[in-house]
This record gives sequence, structure tokens and C-alpha cells, in this order.
Amino acid sequence: MKIIVIGTGWYGCYISTILKNKHEVILIDKNTDIFENSSYYNQNRVHLGYHYPRSFKTRQLCKNTYDKFLKEFSHLINKIPKNYYTISKNSLIDYDTYKNLYTYENYSFNIHQNTDFDNIDGNLIEVDELVIDSLKAKNYFKEKLQDTKYIFNTTVNKYSRNNNKITVHTDKGDYQCDFLLDCTYNQLGLCKNNKYIYELDIMFEFKKINFVNFNGITIMDGNFMSLYPRDIDNDIFTLSDVEHTPVLVSDNYNDIHNYLITNEKIDELFLKFTEKISFYYPEFKNNFTYHSYFLTKKTKIINNSASRHIIIEQVDENVVSVNCGKICGIFEFEEYLKNKILI
Repeated sequence: MKIIVIGTGWYGCYISTILKNKHEVILIDKNTDIFENSSYYNQNRVHLGYHYPRSFKTRQLCKNTYDKFLKEFSHLINKIPKNYYTISKNSLIDYDTYKNLYTYENYSFNIHQNTDFDNIDGNLIEVDELVIDSLKAKNYFKEKLQDTKYIFNTTVNKYSRNNNKITVHTDKGDYQCDFLLDCTYNQLGLCKNNKYIYELDIMFEFKKINFVNFNGITIMDGNFMSLYPRDIDNDIFTLSDVEHTPVLVSDNYNDIHNYLITNEKIDELFLKFTEKISFYYPEFKNNFTYHSYFLTKKTKIINNSASRHIIIEQVDENVVSVNCGKICGIFEFEEYLKNKILI
């Protein structure tokens, strides 16, 4: 069977490594290489579920796939000692409620006295969440898929059907297949059963220049921040903010794709980021110095629970689209396709 996979992030690349053993696989992407969007430019936290106290589905997805992800990709993952969650005094969920929820669901965590952070409710919650080395992951999939056909710098416009064949129409020509997988996080707009928004996001990178008593800090729950390791060997951290990370939000992907950010906007956001993290961590500017920034595009389902559970939609015969805000959903996607394709 000939299968076209659109999108070369975690979902497109992982499923292609499985499919190529029994099928002819062609990967199509609008970028110049694999892992050129959110699969690389992200905090790449290996979630256990602590980020989602308001979404049972997302917690279960993270928890149920965590061990399998570690077993399969242990060589791409770094441990983070002193990785803390804290609860803002302005949180949607207070400290005791948060702690009791994860205790009830048999999560394993440790409690430490807070000595470094202001405007925090309760103590520090130390968790076992890890981080993916983005560069290692990219190189791993490039090696695994080195004998697979890629079509880069190519924009998919639509697909059509003719009997049992599917034709993918692109700006570079048409390509036929027997089965089509959309792994673009619904950037093609094929999924119609849910409402989605698209974000152009910014994250700032900072280099740690002094000793600090933590290696990761996440402030919950609501429009708050996370300071998380990205390049551990070089002490580089990413700073993200639920409130200010989205530069532009739209229900039309083309809006964010065509948006050009200005230096003035970057400076404005940098000030907001650093002022906000300093409100919770007053020593931030003494211990971290600016390194760089990156932009990335994300797709999110519209809901009130901040859910990032997996959505797999058969949009047509032999046409499937997947969208999930968590990398660990790749295993559920694989299981789903076992019933559709002979994997």
C-alpha cells in the first residue's frame, strides 16, 4: 500500500517509522526539513499530567503512556532533578486542592519548603517529569527515515478521490496514494467535528549564569509561566507564559502563517515575560541572562478544561487526521491505525 503522510513532526515521523516496514511511505512537508515547527520549537516536556488538573482525559493520556515513552525513547530524554510545580495565589485551583487531586490519583511527588518564590500558595511540589532533547529527537528520526521518500518545500492544497485512489494536490504537483494521513495538527483544516484555534507562539531562551536551587519551575493554574530546561549541557532554559506566549490567535491557520512579527513586538513581549516571572521569582534577572527566542505554530481544541487529549478523525475513506497537544499520543495513534492499516 502507498501511504502519504503530511507533516514531519513527532506524529508524522513516528508513524512513518512503523508504516515503512510494510508499506511505501511518502512524507510531505511545507518546510525544508523534519521537526521544523512545534515538535522542535517547544518546551518538549515529557508530561505525567501535572499540567492538567482540569482535564482528566489529558492526565490519563499522559500517565498511561509515560512508561512506554520512556522505554522507547530513553536515549532522547534528560532527567530534571529539583523540577518543581508551584501554585500561584491567583490560581484557578488552590494548593490544597491541587495536591489532594494528585494524591487521590496516586501520583508520586515530594513536597519541599518554598524559600525562593513569592506570591505562591503553599509549598513546592517536586515531580518526575522529564524533558526531550529536541536535537537528539530530530536526528534520531532522520536516521530512522533515511531510506524514506521526502517531499519538502511543498504546500498541500487539498485532496481528491477517484475510485480507490487518493490524489494529493500540492503547489509542486499531484501525488497519488492509497491512504492519506494528516499529521499537521489540523493545519489543513480537514477535521470538522471540533472547533480549533491556531496560535503563533513565542518563547524566550535564557542562560543560567548563577547557581539556583531548582532545575525547572512551573507556576499553576491559569495564565501563568514555566521556566524549563532546553539545553541542559549549556544551561539554556525556555520561558513560556500562557498569557503572553500566544502572539496571534486565529481560527484561520493562514492568519498566523502569514503574520510577520516586528522587533518592537518582540521587545514588548520580552518586557512582559521578564516582569511577570520576576513577580514570582525576584532573583530571575540576577541569575539568568537573555539568550534567544523562537516562534512556533500550535493548534488547540477550544474547551474550558485546557484539555490536550488526542483526537483522531476519519475524515474520508482511507483519510485520517490526528491532532493532539501531547507527544505521548503517538502510541494511541499507532493503535488506532492497526485497525485501519496492516501495521
